[in-house]
Amino acid sequence: MAVSRQIVQCQVCETLTIIRIQIGYLEQHPLRVPCGSCGILISGTAFINQDKIDFRVEYQNATQVPGDTGDFHIEASPEFLTEKLKKLEKGGVPIFMSPFMIALSGLGHEGYEAFRHSTIRFSHLVREDWPRLRRINELWLGRKLPLLAKEVAGLLPVEQFPMKNELQCLMAIRRLNLFFLQSVLDSKRFESTCDLIFGEQKNSTTAKISQLTELAENLDKRGVLHRFDERILLVFGQFVDRFNYMIPALGLRFYKTLDPDILVQRGITTTSFEDLKQFFVDSYELAADLLTLLVGWNNVSVRGSWNQMFPKRKDVQTLDQFEDKPKGIRIQQFLTGAEAFDSLVKPQLDVPLRNAIAHGTYRYDGVSQQITYYPSGHETESDKQSIYLICFVRKCLDQFDSIHSLYELLYQTRKLLFLKAGQVPVP
Repeated sequence: MAVSRQIVQCQVCETLTIIRIQIGYLEQHPLRVPCGSCGILISGTAFINQDKIDFRVEYQNATQVPGDTGDFHIEASPEFLTEKLKKLEKGGVPIFMSPFMIALSGLGHEGYEAFRHSTIRFSHLVREDWPRLRRINELWLGRKLPLLAKEVAGLLPVEQFPMKNELQCLMAIRRLNLFFLQSVLDSKRFESTCDLIFGEQKNSTTAKISQLTELAENLDKRGVLHRFDERILLVFGQFVDRFNYMIPALGLRFYKTLDPDILVQRGITTTSFEDLKQFFVDSYELAADLLTLLVGWNNVSVRGSWNQMFPKRKDVQTLDQFEDKPKGIRIQQFLTGAEAFDSLVKPQLDVPLRNAIAHGTYRYDGVSQQITYYPSGHETESDKQSIYLICFVRKCLDQFDSIHSLYELLYQTRKLLFLKAGQVPVP
């Protein structure tokens, strides 16, 4: 892979930073590096024209200048982890193995090709298909079924998806969303999610299916299912908009073996904490609210009634009492991993980090890429916790996978409603 060596001057303190940018295969990608002197974030967007063999970066808070040396140096890559910002010592920029070569040693050629295919495919679908898929989802939310059928025509085989009733439309929507997202989802996790849900339904008694249908009716009557649909679509859109920020973290899923030290020693130059903070919060809030659905299925699976709660607290005997509790209690006391559907949300949602963001009690060091946070809202040493930016980005990806697993559970819940109404999937 080619490398572009650029020198940028901070527009605040005039410090010079040498940036060695590894040119990848994406047509456009974000660039985020800190100024080593004043700490201002230097943001940029890199543009690549493969046909004209042209590469350029548009910077904010810095200006590209001519020259041979600088005060600091950093590597940058749209796809891989890199060396973090370092002060330039006498003797010039040290020679490092490129981000690509270091990543290749962990990925292997097979892992690299799978990662490359995943990102190229999804980037292509975002560019070519996302506008249409978004309006298809919006037509479904508005139950504009004739317009929806017209929009879907040609995308799916009509003999499998005739689009004549809500059930058939629901199945088409789920298929299209899965086709769009599957290259960037954890495939093993999705398979285990489907196996869990299908296994539960296959082994359920008539009484349990009746209870799951009652759960669906209760949530539908209160408008909960529709609101979940709306919020999931919003988070899908946020994921699309922020995908390029998270590509290096996605690549870690394709490593044959991952040395834990790499998450401390190396950094990410496609994002800052602020770029993804709101996505983390919104996806956390949605996943926490979707626990109503997950817990309802657990109640049926384990206790035979959607409204009979795990006996954890005397003041939480029913599902609506569970919903009334703060999200932190719902997550930490009722999502313990002890019941089957708990596995749809993994790893555990990070309540302390989310609380610190809500309180505004956090700091981000752009040079070390360390986020220091205080969950209680009091910035005391005893409450201090920390996480590196790359680990935070991985949490964002994991939460999105959890939401997709819960989206699958929502899909199966809605199917029960339409089947009870006498709708048939295929004539």
